[in-house]
Amino acid sequence: MANLDIELWYQELLKTKSKNTANSYRRGVRKFLDILTKLNIDIESMPKMFVREYISRISPDYAPRSTNVWACSIESYLDYAREKGYQVATQLKPHVPAPDVAVHSFLTAKEINIAINTLINFTDPARTILALALGSGLRVFELASLRLANIIPENNSIFIIVTGKGNKTRKVPLLAFARPFLIHYIQNNQSKLRKWLFPSPTRPSMHVSTRMIAIWCKMLGDQMDKYIHPHSLRHSYATLMHEAGVDNNTLSIVLGHADPKTTAIYTHPGNEMLIDAAKKTESKIWQERMSMEKTKEK
Repeated sequence: MANLDIELWYQELLKTKSKNTANSYRRGVRKFLDILTKLNIDIESMPKMFVREYISRISPDYAPRSTNVWACSIESYLDYAREKGYQVATQLKPHVPAPDVAVHSFLTAKEINIAINTLINFTDPARTILALALGSGLRVFELASLRLANIIPENNSIFIIVTGKGNKTRKVPLLAFARPFLIHYIQNNQSKLRKWLFPSPTRPSMHVSTRMIAIWCKMLGDQMDKYIHPHSLRHSYATLMHEAGVDNNTLSIVLGHADPKTTAIYTHPGNEMLIDAAKKTESKIWQERMSMEKTKEK
């Protein structure tokens, strides 16, 4: 029996993954299937431990994160093949090196206040982009591809309408500390924001690159003597909300997470709940700021 048509699996994948993620998965599976073809075997005849051995063999040549993506893509493809009636031997979980712990670092409430003060000395668009990342928890590709129309002022608050993974649209409250950065940026650049909120400095018809945002994160981290990656800022937002008492159901929706899957289907927080979530998190930050000011006075 020939291998399952990769495009059938890819179209199914697009129902739950963003196009960028689905494309990354497809690249990983194509490389894997190319190896099977060269060895003259298919997914039904390959040895039981083949996937594990394959991942272990390529791991030294790639970053841990890339290796994990490829492992997940292969498992997804094989699971779908089983659903379609392919007799694929049970695969043991591939051995994948743990991602760099630094990627999962985050800023405490105190460090966020330091970051806010540091960003004042940055120039735009870096200043506003990093403030938005801290104040909204958006994924880096969501942040880069924002449009002016995605910014919605409402009831003395600002919401961001964003379409994330799996083409799912959600409404995200922007925390108060980030609003002045955004308002100032829009007021001073309105005529330039015809398509993207953050146009590329070199190609205005395109939005700013995620790589550029990562560079700005590193610049912020260098000034704070801390490793900062775009996901660090998203992680910081999520951690602060959790510590401020925001319930997991609301938090998962604000972040655009698929889990808890069942609950997310039935949970649709309204504006009041979203504003309350933002206020709880803002309170956590301002309490830490007041503590820092009192320490200075002493």
